[in-house]
Formats: sequence, C-alpha cells, structure tokens
Amino acid sequence: MSIRIILAPVFGADSDARSLEAAFGVAQRFGAHLTGLFVRVDPRDAIPVIGEGVSPAVIDQLTQAAEAEMDRRSAAARATFEAACGKSGAAISDQPSAAGAASAAWVELTGRRDEMIPRKARVSDLTVLCRPDENAPPELGTVLEATLFGAGRPLLIVPLQGAPSIGRTVAIAWNDSAEAARAVAGARPFIEAAGAVHVLSTKTWRTAADVGLELVQYLESRGTACTRREVASEGGPVGAALLDAAAAAGADLLVMGGYGRTRLSELVLGGVTRHVLAHSRLPILISH
Repeated sequence: MSIRIILAPVFGADSDARSLEAAFGVAQRFGAHLTGLFVRVDPRDAIPVIGEGVSPAVIDQLTQAAEAEMDRRSAAARATFEAACGKSGAAISDQPSAAGAASAAWVELTGRRDEMIPRKARVSDLTVLCRPDENAPPELGTVLEATLFGAGRPLLIVPLQGAPSIGRTVAIAWNDSAEAARAVAGARPFIEAAGAVHVLSTKTWRTAADVGLELVQYLESRGTACTRREVASEGGPVGAALLDAAAAAGADLLVMGGYGRTRLSELVLGGVTRHVLAHSRLPILISH
C-alpha cells in the first residue's frame, strides 16, 4: 500500500500555503500525484438571501460582486499552488508519473464545497486541509467535517504553524474502535516508513489501558517496531492527555479515529476529536 493520489483543496486564503507545503512534502516523499482543487461557489449560493421587492439591478450587482470575489480567490489560490509546486520541484502533469516521481495538476470545479470536496476525496488516497482558526475561510470547518464523515478516506489536518516534517515519528491514539482501525489502515504508508512508532492508549470507562498491546503485536508482525505507552488522563480531557503524550514522544504525526454522534440526523464531532482538532500542534491523520 502506498499514497499515489493526494487531494489538496484550496480556498484563496492564507491557510492554503501551509496545507500545500505539507501536501507537496508528502507527495515528494511517496512519489504521489497532487491535485490542487479550487471549487468555485455558484454566485446564487454565495450572495445573501434576497427578499421580495429587490430590484433586478441590485440582484445583478450582488451577483457580479460574488463572481468578482470568486475570481479573486481563484487567482490567489492558483498563485499559491504554483509557488508551492515550483518550490517542491513537482512536475506539472494531468496524470501520475509512471516513474513514481511527484507530480501535480490544477483543477477548478463549480458547486457546493461541502459536497464537491468529499466527492473528490473518495477517489484520493489522502486529502490535506489546514486546521481552521479565526482567520480561516468560514467554510473550512464545514468542509473539514463533511470530508471526515463523508469521504470514507483518510484526512491529513495540518496545524496552524505548518509542518516542516510529517511522519518521521508516528503516534497512534488507539482505543480498539473501527474508526481507529481505519485510521491505522489509512496511515500505513507513514507507519511503515517511520523511524519510530508509538501506540498510545488511555483507560476510560469503555477502554482498558492495555488495549494497545494487540495493535503493537499486529504492527510488529508486519515488521514495524513499536513502543506502547499507557496514557493517564487523571480526570482531565482525554484529548489533552493524548496530545501531551504524543508531544513527549517527539511525534510529528498523530493518527486517530474521528469520532462523532448523531444529533437531529447530523453527524457532529465527539469531545476527544474536537479537542484534538482545536488544540493540536501536530499534523493529524484522521479517519471516520
């Protein structure tokens, strides 16, 4: 198993530079093909709801303003993509390189971002997004959750300060769940190439502290040496304890399952997942 196709959605925002730097770094490491994707929002979806009595001239002005803003964002996103591509040395190509060298292509589509990006992610080995902050595009958080819950593929979330290296030392947050198992499967290229792998497990009301032993045995049977660490949350947030343990291990990648629950027919992030996404200074590879 390897990473051959990487999806890097961009928004014409400052966060694009950080996510693209990380995405191209992974593409170089694994000889993958990277697609820089900009989804143009239909102007009818981008302007506020218009009430009755608004003149056609005003509607036309709003539509033109929305189209101009989308043009500006597209140009900014493409410039950032081209700069990151040139810095990485990846070849521009519509198809992956047969020689296994890093390559990249620029794609623009029109539609709803929380629908188009998860759909493209389903036919990618990895999708790379930056962790949202107060300066992020307002739709980034929605896209992140839609991709996590709707793509069925691993998602790499880059921290706000960027990620100079990813996957040299891997920490796995393991609780014996199906979500964690899918995350480990999606992270196998990183796990197998890592210099060190640490399996972290926390005792909770539903998880024994030694639950990581079987994962260690499984990974070692596949030729990956691991260190098992039992993490004590001491009554505090489990997510905080996991982040502290990963940092103490010197990890530059945290692998974890993305947990959620159903409320009014909508999936929402669970407490551990939300805490880690909100506070992590490490890249996170996450699957649901």
